[in-house]
Amino acid sequence: MIMQKNEAQIVKGTNIKKVVDNPEWQKLRLWFKGKWNNRGKECLEKLENYFEKDPNDPWRVRRVLNYVTCSGFRTSAIKEPGVDALRERVRKKWRDLLGEENATHKTGGRL
Repeated sequence: MIMQKNEAQIVKGTNIKKVVDNPEWQKLRLWFKGKWNNRGKECLEKLENYFEKDPNDPWRVRRVLNYVTCSGFRTSAIKEPGVDALRERVRKKWRDLLGEENATHKTGGRL
């Protein structure tokens, strides 16, 4: 029996360049540039609002997950309190959408 992939599984296998190719996301991402150090709380609020607008949209969830796991956050160059909690919420939603207990946004490993 062949199982069909759900939309999140399709998004998971999609090249990240295609995933982030969205006008609303690109506008927000450009707005963030250079602002996290001085306006981190506002940046976090905008990122949370973007995620919460439709947390069941796997494209949106993957964009946010990809962003909050980028090097700026991993290396603590961006230190805004609350980002860790948002990252965990987004990871949980991504796992739920995929129907996988230990899912990540890419094949292999756990983020």
